[in-house]
Amino acid sequence: MATRKKILYLITQDHWGGAQRYVFDLAQGLKDDFEVVVAAGGDQGSLGLGQRLEAAGIRFYRLDHLDRSISLKDFSALAELIRLMKEIGPDIIHLNSSKISILGSLASLFYRPAKPPELIYTVHGWVFNEPLPFFKRYFYFWAEKLTAPLKDKIICVSDFDRRLALEKKIAPPERLTTIHNGLSPFALLPKKAALRELGMATDGRLILGSIANFYKTKGLEFFIGAAGKLKAAGLDFEAVIIGDGEERSYLERLIRTEGLEAEVILAGAKKEAARYLSAFDIYVSSSVKEGFSYSILEAMASGLPVVATRVGGNPEMVEDGKTGLLAAPRDSGMLAEKIREIIDKKLKDGFGAEASGRVRSEFSLEKMIERTKDLYRI
Repeated sequence: MATRKKILYLITQDHWGGAQRYVFDLAQGLKDDFEVVVAAGGDQGSLGLGQRLEAAGIRFYRLDHLDRSISLKDFSALAELIRLMKEIGPDIIHLNSSKISILGSLASLFYRPAKPPELIYTVHGWVFNEPLPFFKRYFYFWAEKLTAPLKDKIICVSDFDRRLALEKKIAPPERLTTIHNGLSPFALLPKKAALRELGMATDGRLILGSIANFYKTKGLEFFIGAAGKLKAAGLDFEAVIIGDGEERSYLERLIRTEGLEAEVILAGAKKEAARYLSAFDIYVSSSVKEGFSYSILEAMASGLPVVATRVGGNPEMVEDGKTGLLAAPRDSGMLAEKIREIIDKKLKDGFGAEASGRVRSEFSLEKMIERTKDLYRI
């Protein structure tokens, strides 16, 4: 019997988000064909990537010195990565997120087996496109550009990011490819149960919802700003945001300042958060930067109309005027206008049906896994 080839998936943080979901789905989907190992920095506990992988019977390593910020610890993290590569002996190293893209590429220079592994990198949105100080964006741009020649293939989860890489001359066309994220079917809670568990009224009010980590890139202050404008216009609604993170205190202050304590609920992080989409009537994504949002895909699959910002891969999912509406980023007024347009023109059901069909035909998990497997040099 032939020995199965080994894939080592590396990701900067264990904290559960879109990139971690992507790694989990690939690891789970390919574990019967490959020997799969995953390593990540950070420690998220029961909601994180590591415990989910271990529960699925997939080998997981915690990288003690790897974290999201740039620091002197990165030298220790580099040494840790080299040791791990030597211990595992992977045939394929698949990098995910910008920090590990850089450190993993450098580690591969020092890891010198007789047969070098294939080095793959998935871009979940270029970090130099984020709302960061100029010097950080400059550093990440040049770090990505200088380490790109070390990678055999660069997967972009949106065509937006592939085009940006070509425009910025990060890598040549033959090294870049687009593979959209994909979904498998999932179950929804009954609407009343979802509303109850989220601590919301069950009296038939319009529910606007979003699922997001509380990061600056998610632009949640603009969703709250839109909620303020909708309240001022006399709309009867509740808005709920499922998630948590570093921006929570700021968002709580903003809700109080806008006088939206009765309208906006920060529901906290939920395991398998997509189950609660049955509580929503309209899904809102206010991001200022995106890769290819799983949460938008899940909302579409659930038959929800989507109002999203025109950033990253969002226009590749949400067909403006057909499965939802697109708004300019950082514009609470336009976000509120698009929500009102769906309500006033009674577009909700038509958009939702089109959205659900589009996910089934275009964005399946099976398609994502097969296209990624085809890319591996096996």
